[in-house]
Amino acid sequence: MRGKAQEIMCDVRGIAYDFERRIGRLYMAEDNCCDMSGCIEFFSGIDPDVRRIETFAGEVPDTVYIRDRDVPRGHRVEWTARLPAM
Repeated sequence: MRGKAQEIMCDVRGIAYDFERRIGRLYMAEDNCCDMSGCIEFFSGIDPDVRRIETFAGEVPDTVYIRDRDVPRGHRVEWTARLPAM
């Protein structure tokens, strides 16, 4: 999947998904950032119950998207963007 991902709007270098922990990882080229909605939509397509998405620009942690766990199934899911813990 290396290359420009239209829905994520960045230069994608790789993705990973941990199905047990429900955590997605997006690896982008250096100095890239992704579209939050597109990134969440992409990983929700892999697993509708994804809980957390971590993005990396080059080797540097960029952003963490965290899903609100208190949303009942079938209701609108809320996400929060945070800077990664260093």
